[in-house]
Amino acid sequence: MFLSTSRTEGLGMVIIEAMSFGLPVVSFAHHGGREILEPDQTGLLVPVGDVSAMLKDINLLISNVSLRHEYGEKSLKRYEAFKLPRVISQWSAVLDSLRD
Repeated sequence: MFLSTSRTEGLGMVIIEAMSFGLPVVSFAHHGGREILEPDQTGLLVPVGDVSAMLKDINLLISNVSLRHEYGEKSLKRYEAFKLPRVISQWSAVLDSLRD
C-alpha cells in the first residue's frame, strides 16, 4: 500500500510510480490525488488533513486482502494512462492543434 500524506500536490508523480508497481493508494484529496485516482475509483481519497479518515482507509485495506488486491489491479490499469507513449501522443495532439 502507498500513502500520500501531502497536503497539496499538483501532479503526484510518486503516486503514479506507486501505481506502476500495483500498489493500492490512499491519498489526501488534493488536486493531484483527485486527478490521478479518479475520486475513489482507482484509489481511496480522504479529505485533506483528515488523519482519522486516512487511518480508517488504511485499516480497511490492511484488514481486507481482496480489496487491497482489487485496488492494486486498478492501480496497474490506471497507470497505463501515464505511460510515456500515451503522454507523448496527447502532447503531440495538443501541439499539432496549435498549428492549425
